[in-house]
Amino acid sequence: MQKIMLKNPVFLKDISIKAKRSRMAVSLFVINVLASLVAIFILFISNAGMVSMDPMDLQAFTWIFDGFIIVECAFVCLMVPSETGPSIANERERQTLDVLLTTKMSHFDIILGKYLSSVAYTLLLLVSLLPFLSVVLIYGSISFIQLVGVMLAVIETVMYLSAFGILYSTLVKKSSRASASALAVVFLLVFGTIFLCLIIHLIAAAANSGNYYNGRIFKANIFNTGDFSFFLLYFNPATTVFDVLDKIVGFDIFSDNYHGMAGIIAETSSVLTPDNFFVKHWAPVGFVVQIITAFYMLKLSAAKLAGNTRRVKLGKKNNN
Repeated sequence: MQKIMLKNPVFLKDISIKAKRSRMAVSLFVINVLASLVAIFILFISNAGMVSMDPMDLQAFTWIFDGFIIVECAFVCLMVPSETGPSIANERERQTLDVLLTTKMSHFDIILGKYLSSVAYTLLLLVSLLPFLSVVLIYGSISFIQLVGVMLAVIETVMYLSAFGILYSTLVKKSSRASASALAVVFLLVFGTIFLCLIIHLIAAAANSGNYYNGRIFKANIFNTGDFSFFLLYFNPATTVFDVLDKIVGFDIFSDNYHGMAGIIAETSSVLTPDNFFVKHWAPVGFVVQIITAFYMLKLSAAKLAGNTRRVKLGKKNNN
């Protein structure tokens, strides 16, 4: 991956331009100020317990850590579309896209350079928050391995959502519209899949209620109960992050058994059980599905650029 970055001119150009902009400094300042307020709140709670000589509740620090991760994921969902959406659209607005397409670089290399520069910029902002997340390590409520595991899940989410931003940057001409479209897709992935899953279950419950009233023999399976809709949640990055967070650290607000999505599905499904392979290993399966989807989105983006290149060459022939 490092060799790909260093050999990609688009990545090197974009990352150097972003590093020189004042936007990066302002973003780092704002994000770290907000994180500082949360860190001060953590220290205030710990000092208050020491002054009153009350025993410290280490579980409270895991809740604060969970809150940090939730805020960080919300930041990713808002930041990624605004960062990746204008990637190709800005080149089109500056009228430099045609020049970029006539270079010897392949279309996929151009897309990959834009994609990696956007991911690197977002990850830099997230890395700046690591010292604040590490405050929880002081009190021993979580380990360094647990912290790394959760952060890897967040990084994978950044890479997954960035691919959608790149795709809509190639499909939509205006950068503002591209960012808005990417943000809408992120919203649908996070909330739309959950809503669709709920609707399918309600329809299945309404359809099966007639069987109970009429005394018909009802044999439950994954289709007529709507439990197949749970697998749509593999495309929802919030479910994979939650699964990792609950299994590694604990998320007592939703679950107290450290089973992640398996615990939730066991309480809401009719057929699926926590012992099901795809449910038991929710996060690994979800990461594979999301990585494959992200790669497919990048391929679609490269195909869209290839179409632009053909139009550029055709326009040149007509002018001649």
